Amino acid sequence: MHNSLPICVDASVVVQFVVHPEDGALRNLWEQWRDEQRRLVAPGLIRYEITNALHRYGVVNPAGRKAFKEALVNALSYPIALHDGDWLHLSAFDFAARFHLPAAYDSHYLALSDHLGCELWTGDRKLFNSVSPSLSWVRLVAS
Repeated sequence: MHNSLPICVDASVVVQFVVHPEDGALRNLWEQWRDEQRRLVAPGLIRYEITNALHRYGVVNPAGRKAFKEALVNALSYPIALHDGDWLHLSAFDFAARFHLPAAYDSHYLALSDHLGCELWTGDRKLFNSVSPSLSWVRLVAS
C-alpha cells in the first residue's frame, strides 16, 4: 500500500529510534512507513539537532560515547529528504508566534508539515500538547 504523502519526522523520533532500537512500538512504526513506501522528510536542521542530542547523551554517559557516535552514523544514513528555504523560516517564525513556542526550532517541522500537507511525528510531548488541539496532523510517538 503506497501513500503519496510523506511523513515529517522530527529529531526526537530519529534519536529515540537509534538510541532505543529495541523499542518495539517505534520499530513497528518505522517498518510500517517503509512497508507503505512513505517518504520521510524534515527541515535541514534535523541533522544538527540529532548531532546535538547524541552529543548530550555522550556528555551524560561518557562510557557510551562510542555507541552514540555509531547511532549518529546510523541516523545520518536514514533516507530523510531535507528541506530548507526562506519560505520555511518565515512560516516557522509564524508558527512559533502562534503557539507561543520558546524557540523556533520545532516550528520548522510544523511549517514543513503544513506546507506539504502531511503528518508530523514527534516524541516531544510538550510540543505535541501545545499544538495538537489546533493541529490534528501532529502525532506523538509515545515513549
